[in-house]
Amino acid sequence: EGFRETFGAVHVDTLNCMVSLAMVLRDRGRLGEAEALLREGLSGRRELFGDAHLSTLSVMRSLAVLLDSMGQEEDAIAAYREVCACAINLLGIGHPQTLTV
Repeated sequence: EGFRETFGAVHVDTLNCMVSLAMVLRDRGRLGEAEALLREGLSGRRELFGDAHLSTLSVMRSLAVLLDSMGQEEDAIAAYREVCACAINLLGIGHPQTLTV
């Protein structure tokens, strides 16, 4: 909350903090909270950077992995498809990061 108050909700430092906290929550098994923060962080990155940015792509992939680990198969598949499409558009089909999605 301190970052939001200081920098605002859609600031790179606030968004980085959100994603970092989401990863800690995920590691502690608090998956629902992690999902909410990743979704909020993704929304902010889209607003700040757009879809065609590596930072946005990274959070999209983290959300897809989390959804998969939560057993939300349909949502995970949709998220992975979006990650693949964005990676191909941003990096190209043969880029190593695209191939690891």
